[in-house]
Amino acid sequence: MWINCTAAIVSRLTAADIDILGPVFKGDDTLYLERKRKMATHRWASARKWNDMVINVKYFGMVAEAVGQGQEEIVLPSSELDLRQFFVARYPRLQAMTWKLAVDQELIEGIVVLQDHAEVVLLPPFAGG
Repeated sequence: MWINCTAAIVSRLTAADIDILGPVFKGDDTLYLERKRKMATHRWASARKWNDMVINVKYFGMVAEAVGQGQEEIVLPSSELDLRQFFVARYPRLQAMTWKLAVDQELIEGIVVLQDHAEVVLLPPFAGG
């Protein structure tokens, strides 16, 4: 019996899940499932629970230099958190810097409730007119 699984579902399976599902698959299908799980896109690779969420993070200016990259996808176990504390814990160099946070193109402060695949942007200080 063949089970048609999308890459997102297959990538969330743990080794224990595959052991449980093993009897459902015949022959090489179990190996195929394991191979598909390992090859799944990186945004799901570290997700282990069905309620995990992914956020898309972009870094600009000196913030990007401090974290060493311009963007990344992060898997979060919860949708409600203080993003400033989260990023300072993840990248300690941000503690000494001044920067702003935006979620889905709105500047935010404090605890925020995120939606799956929210766009989070860390911005350096800026002046406008």
